[in-house]
Amino acid sequence: MFELVSKIIGGLVVGLILLVGVLQWVKGSPSADLTQRNLLARAYLDKNKDAYAKCYNSIHHGGMLVGDVKLKYLYGVSDAMRAKLDRAEDDFIADITKECEKPVADYESNFETLKKTDGQIALASRSKLDVLLSHQPEPADYSSYEPKMVRLFSGDPFTNLTFTEAEVKDFYSQRMGY
Repeated sequence: MFELVSKIIGGLVVGLILLVGVLQWVKGSPSADLTQRNLLARAYLDKNKDAYAKCYNSIHHGGMLVGDVKLKYLYGVSDAMRAKLDRAEDDFIADITKECEKPVADYESNFETLKKTDGQIALASRSKLDVLLSHQPEPADYSSYEPKMVRLFSGDPFTNLTFTEAEVKDFYSQRMGY
């Protein structure tokens, strides 16, 4: 009798080990639409890192360069000329902001899409054993796409802009007539 019970228990242990192995092996799969959205977001981020950093820097730090160029024109000018310089500065910054708002918004939107779809793919791809045990997937590393990190490692935020000092000088020369 003891021999029969030990064989049954041994068979159950082997069956349990096989069942756990099969449950670990069987995984879910994300939908094709989810995978496609994830791949498109990742491709967009890979392609547009530099453009995003330049546009972000131009919007948030470009005024420093524009102001420096304006200072060169301010020496000994009248109040009317000063007002004209201020308008030119505002117009230049507005043009850059208008040009760069969409690339910045698109990059940040695609980053959010990547994070969301990565999480959904990780949940959908869990093994049946992980689902039964309620294991959550490990969080992904987004540091190479994180907007803050892209801006940090893209170079000097005061010189990595969509425009150069020469272009600002040309703009002022055209506007001021000298």
